[in-house]
Amino acid sequence: MKCLNIRHYRRSPRKFGPQRKIISFDEFILTLMKLRLGLLNNDLAKRFGVSPTLFSQIFHCWVATMGQTVLWPSKEQIIASKPSRFSSLPDICAIIDCTEIFIKTPKDPNHKNSTWSNYKHHNTAKFIIAVAPNSAITFVSPVYGGRASDKAITLDSGFLDMCEACDMIQADKDFNIQEECAVRSIWLHVPPGLRGEVQMTSAAIEKTKKVANLQILVEQVIRRLKSFRILSCQLPITLVPSLDKIISVCAALTNFQKPI
Repeated sequence: MKCLNIRHYRRSPRKFGPQRKIISFDEFILTLMKLRLGLLNNDLAKRFGVSPTLFSQIFHCWVATMGQTVLWPSKEQIIASKPSRFSSLPDICAIIDCTEIFIKTPKDPNHKNSTWSNYKHHNTAKFIIAVAPNSAITFVSPVYGGRASDKAITLDSGFLDMCEACDMIQADKDFNIQEECAVRSIWLHVPPGLRGEVQMTSAAIEKTKKVANLQILVEQVIRRLKSFRILSCQLPITLVPSLDKIISVCAALTNFQKPI
């Protein structure tokens, strides 16, 4: 009878480097607490028994890992999940709006100037958010300085490249992107406005009401997103480089909530 070859495995050596101070689950909870509650680093570091420096490393590592979690749905998925209130707009794929987050005043004069928002009268970081008809966040742009216009952010962020020909997007009247949408064969649904007239016609008033009733969806989603206190408080300059990923993670966590 032929003998079987028995393989002998050597025990793996211990990993180099210092032992982990807390387990991965606690690191995850620590990150969620920072996002949701907006607590100070020193407070959370003391709660979990780590140094503020290690806490910062853990937080930024987890945010970087979880950062790319907002996905653009297919047209079939949008149609299948569309509520009845959007039945009059069969081709709509997203409702968009821009929102701003207060940041501390930068010391650099150039950054101070580029982040100044005349609308908020404060230094802000600004980004565009797109919401599907079922209230799921489907697109979040990188952050820009508060001085950037809605149109500039929309074009530079690549949002229009996500849309297909004959898709419809709904936006506020401040989004002056009619020509750019026409080139891509995208329908832009916006309030009619006065257009040089002294008073709006009854048809224009009726359309404005319908657009406003649907546009409020993205405002409600933004309100949900900013229930994460890290986005509703004045953000320290040290967190601004990670703000893109922080917003993306908060948006993904917002999508776990019930549809509006």
